Amino acid sequence: MGLAVTELDLRDFRSYESCRLSGLGRLTLLVGPNAVGKTNVVEALQLCTAISSFRNPKPAHLVRMGASSAWAKVTLEDEFRHLELELRVSDEGKGYLLNGKKRTGASCKGLLPAVLFCPDDLDLVKGSSSVRRHQLDSLGSQVSSGYRAVLRDYEKIVQQKNRYLKEQASWDFLVAINEVLARVGAQLFILRARLVGELAPYVTENYAEIASGRDVVTLALVPSWEQDSDPRPVDEFRLERNQVEALILEALSRRQFEERERRRCLVGPHADKIMFFLEGGDASVFASQGQQRSIVLALKMAEVMLVRDRLGQTPVLLLDDVMSELDSDRRSAFMSGIPFGVQTFVTATNLGYFEKELIADADVVSLNTEDGSRLLRFKWDGRRTKGR
Repeated sequence: MGLAVTELDLRDFRSYESCRLSGLGRLTLLVGPNAVGKTNVVEALQLCTAISSFRNPKPAHLVRMGASSAWAKVTLEDEFRHLELELRVSDEGKGYLLNGKKRTGASCKGLLPAVLFCPDDLDLVKGSSSVRRHQLDSLGSQVSSGYRAVLRDYEKIVQQKNRYLKEQASWDFLVAINEVLARVGAQLFILRARLVGELAPYVTENYAEIASGRDVVTLALVPSWEQDSDPRPVDEFRLERNQVEALILEALSRRQFEERERRRCLVGPHADKIMFFLEGGDASVFASQGQQRSIVLALKMAEVMLVRDRLGQTPVLLLDDVMSELDSDRRSAFMSGIPFGVQTFVTATNLGYFEKELIADADVVSLNTEDGSRLLRFKWDGRRTKGR
């Protein structure tokens, strides 16, 4: 299994004055009514593993009302290592410490990756392609420092070009920045295409298991220069970086007047589409709601498998309030399909969503609000009490 979270400590984080969960095992169920802080625990775990939050908060939002600072700390252990990773937050920003020494967030990424599944993800298939790009880039950034660096450079270039387009910069200036954009964009496209190529077989395989082989699903990358023609699966784009660069430059030249008119960059990896195809048709159009949800389940399991294979480290799987959004068959298929050894944290409003055998193997934390000095009380299935 590799590194796993064995302990979580929070102080003045979101709704928590303080709390401590220790002895964390393979499966933890965080159960309680809405608005008691279940998602805040998940967010703290994500910030200390994936080094990001699906809520995209400002630092001040992480600090409990009335407090001046906050921290969240996880203890990570395996057979050979004992690590303490701490997030400190104040109005000035946030920073990380690893075993007491300051580290950048980027340097902590990949130490123990995380895959998050939240209700918003259920709209991944029918939602905007920008959301799917963000999901894919977040995954790539966790498994590759090179991916993170190229993505960061590319995003800066696109921001600069958009600013110049709004300022009506000269043609010569735009041609010069297009050359840089195409060069860095080609690097990002190759990395993203490789990632999709690795992820796609897992998505197809996992969907077949969830849907009992009734349909075939394909994950595809559609480049910005191809979007006027029929989309093709990513494995048909066996291109070298110089070829991709030439294709981006040609498309930029072809659409330069349109970019001038719309005052934003229209060609490059930021405009690529990530698409799911169901039996060859666009799943956002032809898939039923049930099929779309099965595709998302297949994608999440695929992310876990890819991280495991790329890094030789199983990621933490964070499932936030998604059990109520799935029918019993999909809940059962997803939970039983989680690869062996993957440490999993699940939030839910009640235990009725889980099979008895799963509950018996889990640490159950019951969250309940109460009056007095403590905001929350933690119970482990009535067997152990963890408090402030």
